[in-house]
Amino acid sequence: MKANGAIVLATFARPALLNSCLESIFKAEVLQPISLVLIHQLGDSTTGDVLNFWKPIFESDGRFSLFYIQMEPEGSPLQKINSNYLHGFNFAFQVLFCDWILCLEEDSILSSDALLFVEDTYFKLSSNINFCGISLGAMESNSQLSNTYSLVRYSFNGQAGVLTKRMWSWFEQSELDQHLSTLPFDGLTSSKWRTGFVVVPNVSKYMNYGWIKGTHVSPDDDLLGFKKLEASFLANQPSSSYSRLDIPHTWRRDMIPYK
Repeated sequence: MKANGAIVLATFARPALLNSCLESIFKAEVLQPISLVLIHQLGDSTTGDVLNFWKPIFESDGRFSLFYIQMEPEGSPLQKINSNYLHGFNFAFQVLFCDWILCLEEDSILSSDALLFVEDTYFKLSSNINFCGISLGAMESNSQLSNTYSLVRYSFNGQAGVLTKRMWSWFEQSELDQHLSTLPFDGLTSSKWRTGFVVVPNVSKYMNYGWIKGTHVSPDDDLLGFKKLEASFLANQPSSSYSRLDIPHTWRRDMIPYK
């Protein structure tokens, strides 16, 4: 079964991080072509320079179909971020008819097998009605776990998380529009995610550098969580096929095993 997937990446005013993010996407392996939806919030020329460098590279690569969208949202920083991503989600699901999207923040980078992990686990689990999505993060640093995953009850990971078409259809668009002026998407929708299971790799398939001009994280670059995420990311050994091996993911109190 072939599934139509997309990466949705919104960007504004962090050109160095954006460049690293796009480079990691370009270096990632894929089983079949994937769409890349770039949401460019206008207002920072250096960000535009980075995008102008990468756009022809992705356009000439047969693995990717590039869609570039410019935005000038209004409101608070949170409202602008939410507006950018909701526009990208709607575009991917309603215009491109995607089966899944990977929401990626510009301060995150992917492992070389991150998209293979998404494609493989989506193929294996998408027929299960309790399958809600995929989170690419973990904090275990045992490289022998690189080709395994766990099923957990968890919410959406906006830094690097997969949202399925079926899950998206459960959300009321009017409710999202009404409340996303004060709440991020993951916080607003967390209760629905916990009705089923989320796939998490047992070794991280992404790294986040949110302490560099991050919007909602500690500026302390020694923050323990980021160091554990980095250790897990560095321990990853790329694979192309993955099997279920449920292990305790105790680094998040709200992440509980799915039975």
